[in-house]
Amino acid sequence: MLVKQIPRKPGIYSLIIEKYCSEEIKIGKLGTFHFPRGCYCYTGSALGKNQFNLQKRLNRHLRPKRKSYWHIDYFLQSEETKIKQIILAETSNPLECKIAEEIEKIPGVKIIAQGFGSSDCKNRCKTHLHYFKNNYQNKIVKQLSQVYNNLGLKPFILIP
Repeated sequence: MLVKQIPRKPGIYSLIIEKYCSEEIKIGKLGTFHFPRGCYCYTGSALGKNQFNLQKRLNRHLRPKRKSYWHIDYFLQSEETKIKQIILAETSNPLECKIAEEIEKIPGVKIIAQGFGSSDCKNRCKTHLHYFKNNYQNKIVKQLSQVYNNLGLKPFILIP
C-alpha cells in the first residue's frame, strides 16, 4: 500500500482481518483467548496530530514486526493473521465507540474477547474487535461502510 494514500489527519478506522486458522493468543494483560478461523473487524482511532494521525497509526498496524503495546498488536503478530482491507474516515470526533456499538448490531457478529481494545473505554464498550460468522469480505465491507455513512462519515476503503 502506498503510504501517501493514507491521510495525515485525525480519523477513525476499521481493520478487516483474516485469521487463516484457529489459535489461542495471549492478549497482554487481558488474557488468553481462542480465536476461531475467519474474519474479524477491529475499530480504532487516531485522533491526535503528528504521531497520532491516520497515516502513522495505520502504517504501524501494517508493519510486519512491531512491539506489542495495544491489544491489536498481539492479535496481528500471529503469522495466521492478515489485514485484508481498511475502512477509514477523516474526523476529529471520537466515534470509535459508536462504530463498535453499531457493528455489534450486525446479524452474525460475535464477541470473542470481551474488553479487547476497549479496556480504557469511557463508554464501557464490550469490545472493539468483532468476529463475523460469515466470511464474505465484500459483504462485511458494505455493512461497515453503511455504519460509517449512518454516522455522517465518508468512508474510504484501502486494500493493503
